[in-house]
Amino acid sequence: MSKKIGIYKIEDTETGKIYIGSSHTDLARRLSCHNSKIKNGYHEYDEFNIAYADNPDRIKYEILEYCTKDDDISKLEKDYIRYFKRIEGFEVINKTERTHKKGKVKNTINMCKAQQSMNNPRCRLTKHDIYNVLEMVDFGMSKQEIAELYDISVSYISRIGKDRRVQEYKEYIERKEKEVTSNV
Repeated sequence: MSKKIGIYKIEDTETGKIYIGSSHTDLARRLSCHNSKIKNGYHEYDEFNIAYADNPDRIKYEILEYCTKDDDISKLEKDYIRYFKRIEGFEVINKTERTHKKGKVKNTINMCKAQQSMNNPRCRLTKHDIYNVLEMVDFGMSKQEIAELYDISVSYISRIGKDRRVQEYKEYIERKEKEVTSNV
């Protein structure tokens, strides 16, 4: 099943306040995200949080137009915003109109390097921890026990050297090879 993209409207039916938005990737997921934020009271447009708290039936979602990848979705979104601003009974509450098209980063090599290993603010394991984990695996300790010890998932341990902590893994292997050759 292919994901639909397009333009949507969120409306407080009691006040006529509306938000016009677009999804360039997955319309259902985008609307689900808005719905979740409104239900939990942390949507960026507090008008919807208040309306939902008062009566959940006040919030209505409407898909205005399905689009294709070839459509200029940002332009269509702006056109709908201008259109609804002219209709009496609606108050468009979008804080800003998008002034630029979202672009994809063409070269992510430097971005990836900046977020690897210890440079990643969410990283919980130091280089020393990685070496210890690899040592424990080499000594036959179960991955489940190691995972519990370091509060990480078993799958993370399995991925070390494949797509996680590759540099540390390579350094560990080189160090082990040097130890073996120096002992011979």
